[in-house]
Amino acid sequence: MSICFDRRERIIRVTAYGYFSPEYSDRQFRELKAANEAMRARFGIARVLIDKCNSPPQSQATCERIEIGTRLAFQAGDRAALLVNNSLTKMQMRRVVDVSTHQLFLSEQAAIMWLKANDR
Repeated sequence: MSICFDRRERIIRVTAYGYFSPEYSDRQFRELKAANEAMRARFGIARVLIDKCNSPPQSQATCERIEIGTRLAFQAGDRAALLVNNSLTKMQMRRVVDVSTHQLFLSEQAAIMWLKANDR
């Protein structure tokens, strides 16, 4: 998984690849939490595009860690757009993420538009 800041769009981009172990998921969410905190300190809100198109559905144990990780990494007012390319991943993510901060998309353009919807 890679995490980087997109200066042009002013969002954090996360790209997920392959299967995650629960331990790997924990490490990645610690890194994402730190990136979100830095973005909140600078812009007042964390906006994250998570591309899961190259990451298949995960094990139940990893999904449990994803659910915990998203609760710890995101706060009210943050926005996270999950880019998915299949129904199984979409259903799985819908069960583990907080719908008050996360939305699922098939199109990167639509995801970025949603992330930036409240820009002034």
